[in-house]
Amino acid sequence: MLCKNALTAIDHNMNTDRAQGKTSSGIPQFDLVSNRDGSKFFVKPILAQKDMSWRDAIASAALQAYQERKVPAFQLPIGSELKTRGKKVEKPDKDTAISKHQTRMKMT
Repeated sequence: MLCKNALTAIDHNMNTDRAQGKTSSGIPQFDLVSNRDGSKFFVKPILAQKDMSWRDAIASAALQAYQERKVPAFQLPIGSELKTRGKKVEKPDKDTAISKHQTRMKMT
């Protein structure tokens, strides 16, 4: 799952600043779309084709590592200061939890 998320992030980051697509004559491309119920139409620019060169770079790096029989050093881009999950709390006694809930719910 981590690999799938990483590839998705790479694809997104490589294609964030795509220019608007143009026809062969140089005219900007647009698409006419409507909202879900069809009550309003609006024009949406069509972006240029995605750059997929990052896939070739990853494939060539993997092939080179295989040919050299060497695993490249890597580091996951998650900082040590990031919290992944909070501390677990102890499970309270059921009777105590029920009594606290009931006193909290009483109307005064």
